[in-house]
Amino acid sequence: MSHSDAYSQKTYYLASVADEIYLTPEGGMQFIGLSAQIMFFTKMFKKFGIEPVIIRHGKFKSAVEPLMLEKMSEANREQLSTFIGTIWNDMLEKIAETRNLSVEKLNQVADDFIT
Repeated sequence: MSHSDAYSQKTYYLASVADEIYLTPEGGMQFIGLSAQIMFFTKMFKKFGIEPVIIRHGKFKSAVEPLMLEKMSEANREQLSTFIGTIWNDMLEKIAETRNLSVEKLNQVADDFIT
């Protein structure tokens, strides 16, 4: 059994293996999907006269992008979307299995969630 005043996405995922899940009447739940944010520093570097020395080779070498670009490259967007999508789908499949719901229904809940 799991009981909470509020379930974040993480805590609901953890609670999903319980036989029963309870939420207090005044409680709330957040189920909105996954995302990523990356800070880019090139404007700050220019402002302070900093010139980073960067050595990289290859298409999917994005660790240094925040130091050299002002926005995410398409290659990095592709790999990050794939990575996050894999984690999200795995999470949905596990919740769907333990709560006897469909992955489609869980995606709909996340899509329809009002923040």
